[in-house]
Amino acid sequence: MIDFIRTIFKEGDQIYILQNDQELGGKVLVINDSFIAIETEEGNVIGVKVDAIDGFSKQPIVRKKSVEKMPRLFASDDNWDSVPPRAESKATTAKPKKERVDFKQFKPGDKVPLDFLTKQDPTLAHAWKRMEAERSRSSKIKKAVQELYDGFVVNAEGMDQVVPAIGAIVELKPSFQFGFIDDMQTGDRYFYNRGDIVDPELQNESGEGIKVVYQRGHNRKGATARCIHLPHSIRGVMDIVMSLVREEDFFRAKMVTRSILDAYPDNEAAQRMLEALTEGDAQNATEGNGGDDAMYVQARKALEQKDYATALELYKKCMEKGIRKANCIKEIAQIYISLHAQEKDEEQKAIHRAKGLEFIALHRKDLPNKSSTNFTLENVYFALGDYENHIDVVEDIIAETGEKGDLPQYVFYLNKAAQSYLRLGDYDRALDAAEQGLEVDPHNQHLLKTKGAIEEAVADEDREPERPKVMDRVVDSFKSLFSIDEE
Repeated sequence: MIDFIRTIFKEGDQIYILQNDQELGGKVLVINDSFIAIETEEGNVIGVKVDAIDGFSKQPIVRKKSVEKMPRLFASDDNWDSVPPRAESKATTAKPKKERVDFKQFKPGDKVPLDFLTKQDPTLAHAWKRMEAERSRSSKIKKAVQELYDGFVVNAEGMDQVVPAIGAIVELKPSFQFGFIDDMQTGDRYFYNRGDIVDPELQNESGEGIKVVYQRGHNRKGATARCIHLPHSIRGVMDIVMSLVREEDFFRAKMVTRSILDAYPDNEAAQRMLEALTEGDAQNATEGNGGDDAMYVQARKALEQKDYATALELYKKCMEKGIRKANCIKEIAQIYISLHAQEKDEEQKAIHRAKGLEFIALHRKDLPNKSSTNFTLENVYFALGDYENHIDVVEDIIAETGEKGDLPQYVFYLNKAAQSYLRLGDYDRALDAAEQGLEVDPHNQHLLKTKGAIEEAVADEDREPERPKVMDRVVDSFKSLFSIDEE
C-alpha cells in the first residue's frame, strides 16, 4: 500500500488516514517505507506506522468520529489505543471574536494605512515603529559618516600613512573557506572564516604568509580574527569603512575604524568617524528598546549554550514583539539546522527538517531583500535538503559573485549548485555547474570530487535496466491493491 500512497502524496499534501475506524487528517511532514508523519490542524505531530493504516484519502473519510488530540509524540499501533480520551470540555466564557478586516475597499497599488493594518495584527504597530526608527537612524549615520569622509579624506593631512600589518595568514587560496593567522605581536594563532575578510583585494589573493590587519577576538572556539584587510594607507582603510557603511554594516565599519586607531591613536579623522558610528548606538539605546533587546540577548545566549528549547521560545517572543525580526528568523532557522544535523533518530531528524523548512517558508517574506538574505536561505535549504529551493537561491548568488569578480565564492557556490543538481538527478546541469567552476579553478579538489560523483551516478544509471514510467508504476500498484487481473 505504501508504494501506492507515495505515488499520490508528497510532503506538504493533505492526507486523511483511516485506522481502527478512526480518521486522522493533516499535512504530510514525512512519508517513507516505515511510517507517515503528519501535522494535524491543532499543530500536533503524529506518526503512523505503515502496517497500521486501514485506508486513506485526499478528502475526509469518516466524519462521525475524529482522532483525539495527541501529544507532540509519534503514535504507533502499539500505543494508539492507550492514549486517554479527551476530557469533556467545561462551559467557559466565550472569547471575544477577533475583528475581521475587510480589504475589499483597496485595490492593487493602494497604500493601506497602518492603523487599518494593526486592527488585523496589533504587533505591526510596534514592528513598524522600530523599522522606521532603524531606517531613520541608519540614514543619519550614513549621512554623518559621509560628510566626515568627504571633509577629512580630501583635505586632512596624514592620510597616506600606512596602517601596518599585525599578523600573517598562514596560507590563503581562493577555495579556502576558513584559515589561520599567526599574530606577529602576540605569537598567538587566530582562526578566521572567509566572511571575516572585508578587503576586496584579498578576495582572489593566494599565497603563504600574507601580511594583514585585523581585530582580535574570542568566542567559545578560541581566538578569532575579524575584519581582515591588507595594510593600506589610512585613506585606503577609510575606503573600506565607507563600503561597509553603504551596506549598513556599521558593526564591522566600527571594527575597521578601530584598526586605524590601534596604529594611530591620535588620528582625528578616525576618532570622529568612530564617534559618528557609535553615536548611533547610543541613540538607539535611548529609544526605549533596552528591555526588548535584553530578551534578544538572552535568546542569543541560549543559542550559544545550545539550549535550543529556551532559545526558540525567546526568539518567538521577540518576533511577536517585532524585536530584530530578521535576525530572529535567521537564528531560528539555524536552530532547526543544528537539531537536524545532530539528531541520530531518522524519524526525529525528518521532523526537524520538515519544521525548519515550514518555518522558513512562512517567514521568508519577512527577510530583507539583501545579498545576506540569499546566503542565509542558501545555507538553510542545502542543510535541510530542499534542493529545488536551494537551486533557485544559489543561482542568484552565483550570478552576483560572478559580477563582483569574487572568484572564490563564485567557485564555492558553483560546487554547491552541482551537488544540489546531483541530488535531484539532473546530471546534465550538475556536470555543467562543476565544469563551469573548474574553468576558473581547474585544481579545486571539491569540484573534482563532485564531478567524479556525477560521472559515477551517470554511469550507474546507464547500467540500470530501463525503469518503468511513473504512470505504469501507478497502474501496477492500483491493480495489485485491488487484485485486478488483466484478461
